Amino acid sequence: MYSACAYFREGELLTEHLVRLKLLELLHCLVGGRQDQLLLDQVLDMGQSYRGEINSVVEENLMNVHSLPQLARMAGRSISSFRRDFHAMYNMPPSRWIRLQRLEKAKELLAGTRMTVSGVCYTLGFENIAHFSRIFKAHFGFPPSTLRNNASRLRAGNACQSIR
Repeated sequence: MYSACAYFREGELLTEHLVRLKLLELLHCLVGGRQDQLLLDQVLDMGQSYRGEINSVVEENLMNVHSLPQLARMAGRSISSFRRDFHAMYNMPPSRWIRLQRLEKAKELLAGTRMTVSGVCYTLGFENIAHFSRIFKAHFGFPPSTLRNNASRLRAGNACQSIR
């Protein structure tokens, strides 16, 4: 606190950069424990995420379970503004776009990894396997277990061919 007093007495030494630096220093001094660090992170994040790019906010948090109000806050918008701007960009509501992206990622994981259907389901933020299986089948025309079993058979077949 006292280190800033000299700058206020000498007006020409006070620059925007210095004010910012001193405010950050003050915030860091106020933060004592680990729990206070979360508050500091949120305060510091407010300026950076204000009117952030919707596409980067959504894509960076695609696999995280966030509510629409949380995504809107991260993008620096009200919920209605977020929905409107999102629809203008992607021509569909945010929840539908996120679900479609997660389903595409699920298909990729089931075909290309050894993850179980339940592992893929929970990794991608779906809350229950029955719902995940139902919407996967509605979107792709077959259940995730079919893709998982076919991918396993293909890998086993390739392994057998490489042994011969």
